[in-house]
Amino acid sequence: MKNELTADEWRALTEALNYINETRLYEEQKEIIPAYERAVQKVRKVEKGLHA
Repeated sequence: MKNELTADEWRALTEALNYINETRLYEEQKEIIPAYERAVQKVRKVEKGLHA
């Protein structure tokens, strides 16, 4: 298969893929961070119970 993209087209494709990856990562982080924070809160409650 012959490469028919110009250098500018390759750059545009790279930028688009980077944007998609960053957007997807951000969406995943929005889901992960609250779950992590809930887990930390549970651990803190358990620690308080142990030290009470």
